[in-house]
Order: sequence, then structure tokens, then C-alpha cells
Amino acid sequence: MNTPKLFRLKDLSILSALVLMLVACGEEERVAPRDFVPAKPTLSSGEGHWSVAQRAVAFDMEDEIYFSQFKSKYADDFSIALFNLPIVNQITSNPIAPDQAKPYQPLALAQAQLSKMSADGLTFDQVAVTVDFMTPFRTKLRSLKLETSNNEDPAFFLTEYRSATIQAFEDLAGLDGISYITVGLNLNQYAYWDNKDGDYSNLVTLYREIYTAIKAKNPKVQVGPSFDWHVLMTEGLNHTAEQYGITVDANQPFDPRLIYLAVDLSIKPFLKDQKEAVFADFVGMSFNVTPTFGQSFFAGSPDPNKGDAAMSEKLKTLYQYVPYAQDLSKNLDGSKVLPLVINQIDWEGTAVDDKNRSIYLKLLKSSLSHVEIKWAAWKRLLDIPTDPPELSRCSAYSTNALEPDMPANTNFCYSGLLTYNASPKDVYETLTTNP
Repeated sequence: MNTPKLFRLKDLSILSALVLMLVACGEEERVAPRDFVPAKPTLSSGEGHWSVAQRAVAFDMEDEIYFSQFKSKYADDFSIALFNLPIVNQITSNPIAPDQAKPYQPLALAQAQLSKMSADGLTFDQVAVTVDFMTPFRTKLRSLKLETSNNEDPAFFLTEYRSATIQAFEDLAGLDGISYITVGLNLNQYAYWDNKDGDYSNLVTLYREIYTAIKAKNPKVQVGPSFDWHVLMTEGLNHTAEQYGITVDANQPFDPRLIYLAVDLSIKPFLKDQKEAVFADFVGMSFNVTPTFGQSFFAGSPDPNKGDAAMSEKLKTLYQYVPYAQDLSKNLDGSKVLPLVINQIDWEGTAVDDKNRSIYLKLLKSSLSHVEIKWAAWKRLLDIPTDPPELSRCSAYSTNALEPDMPANTNFCYSGLLTYNASPKDVYETLTTNP
């Protein structure tokens, strides 16, 4: 692959930035046929339950005190251990120098988790790691201290940031027993941050370099990027319609042509270049219903008192087009399809939304029954206690020692499959229902 030119562009559209990137890389311009209308994927009427082999359980550092209890009660329901890790476990406002960062980066963090699991006799068939570039509130990139960058905020055009990031993933590829690495979480969110459009093209080229570095170190590990489907179907469609001058029909907001163009614009450049070289073994996707999205699309909740038929139809419409993101063939003819990995699922809210989570997951599985799914994971294993505030990362920190967006938000605290004392919630039973 040619060495890409890095663009320090803060006011370009995604389309313009990607076109410049492709020209700099010696690729032909990526412009999808504007008037191509792909066929709608065929839906299935199945329940979509996932086998044990398709179920991953997400662990983070709060969960390790329950490893032995998880082994005795729940381990047989899962075959994959998923570690959701930051690119650097930075908890202070002082960035960490690259030469001091290794203990805080994914390899060391995953090794610590695996060591604790081994001590508790907890084992899995496979190990997966998702590495997130962003802070929990999705407003900043987690940063390393870059000595020659004039104290600039992290960005994907910075050579030092890129080098340190590639090295972190190359190190992670050497983890014993690792089967899957997801590069980034919900990468397409970054496309719509203020003044970040131009840097999205640099993220694309960085991802390709990471993929190449991992494969050189460990050819057996499966590698892919991760996106947020709901972001694609809201901001992504709106942005694409603006870029291509397409008027959205209010009676048909999910226009197949527009979805195809949105996928081609913000997802496909990660997966392959214009010369058909492939840079992914799977496509990662998140299906997190935020309060804002839930209110606008579902009028706030599934409302179990009214039944789920109406919501089921909405979800089938929303998720019918997921195969567009998996299909690498030029005309979506199904000749080259990547499997789907579901990195996160959640209906964000508080404890009172637990019933909604279970209903949503049941309908989501059915709505995705037409999709080839490699494995899937709920957002996290355990709820996090919010008391005492000084010990909970879900509390609203006010000290100057911490960035205001570093702790998890309240929704994250209630996103577990289990309560904080490790009792199963309704959503656990829904997730672990066998086919």
C-alpha cells in the first residue's frame, strides 16, 4: 500500500476529504454510482437466537472481583471473552508519554485480565479485544503525550499519534490466544464531530496501516473496524443526502439508494481500497439506543403494555439494510460478504429501563435474523454501583484532576447483563436463549 498523505483539514466534507486521500494514495476516486438503486435485502421471520459459539461476554476492570462467581454460574453460556479496552487507560488530565504508556495500553490491560481469569480457573474458547480511541462521552480522543506536537489535541494526522497507535495494536497482536481485534469503537461517530471531517480520511488510512501491522505480526488473528448503525442511519444519511444533493422523501426516510451511498462514503473505505484490496476480516457494529435516538425513533420506549408488534416493524425496517455494510461486491450482489460482529448492544437508560432492554434485544435478534453474525456481545457484564461517589467512576466528578468527560455516564452504570451483585436481569435470559 502506498504511504498516504496526511491531511490537516478541518473544514472539508467527508466526501471531499476521502477523494483527496484516495488521490494521494494512488487510488481511483471513490464515488459510488449516484443513481444506483440496490435491491432491498430479504428479511427472515426467524427469532434469531444466538448459539453459545456466537455469544461473547464483555469484561472490564470492574468485573474481575466476580470472575469466580461468573465461572460457577454463567460461564457455560458464552464461548468468547471480550475485553473492551481504551487505547490508553488515561484517567488524569495529564497525557502519558508514549515510552511510559505500555502498562496502560491494551496488551498489558488484557494480560492482567487473563491472568486474573486464569487464577480463578475461568477459561473461554476464544479471546476478543475491542480497542476504543474515544473517551466515554465520545467528545475527545484519548491521548498520549506527544513531545513534538506542540501540545496539540490528539488527531489522526499527527505522525507521533499514528506511530504510537500502530505500535499499541502490533503489541496487542502478540497476546497469547487472541482471536479477534476490533480497531476502534463506533468509528463513524468521529466523522460528525465538529471540525473533524477532514481528519476522518486520516482515520481511514491509519486503520488500514493498523490492519496491515497486525496481520504481519499475527496472521491468524481476525481484524475489523467498528461502526454505529444508528449514527449511520441518522447523521450519516443526512450528511450523505447533503453531499450528493439528494432530497429525502419524508415518507421513505430509509431510501435504499441513500443508505448504499452512506455506507460507501463512511464505512467501505475502511474495508477495501479502490483496487479491491481488503482490509477487514469482519465488520463490527454497535446497536446502542441512546435516549435521544429512542425518543425520536421509538417515541421513548417499546411500551410493553401496548405489545411489541409496532416496534418490531420499525426495527425490521431499521436493520433490514445491515447487509449493505457487509457486502464488498461493487453492486451488492452477495459475492463477497464479510461476517458481522456485534460489539455492543444496549438500550441506554436507568434501572427502570431493564424491561425495555430485554424487549429491545428480543426484537433486535429477530430483526437481524437475515444477517450472518459471527458473534455478539451486550455492552457490559455488570451494573456499576453509583455509591459511594468517591469510589464510583459513574459519579459526576467535579475535581480538576479529572477531565469532565473521562468517567462513564449514568447510562453506562445500568448497562449490565447482571445487577451489581451479580444477579441475572431479564436481558441476560433473552441474550442466552438458545436457538
